[in-house]
Amino acid sequence: VALVEWFTPFCAHDRVIQMHAVSQSYSSQAPHMEVIPMSRLMGSWHLLPKFGMQVDKTWRADNV
Repeated sequence: VALVEWFTPFCAHDRVIQMHAVSQSYSSQAPHMEVIPMSRLMGSWHLLPKFGMQVDKTWRADNV
């Protein structure tokens, strides 16, 4: 089984990063998650955070 956190369908294409945007999906004000069988997985995806203009300089691999 796999724990899947669901996101919204693709939004507009971002011309700067050349990627589509998604947002976290919510169910009853909580992140929409579901445990599903591995046989339902059709691929894997890597989501990149949208930081804006600045990244917190105190962030390190061990504290984020």
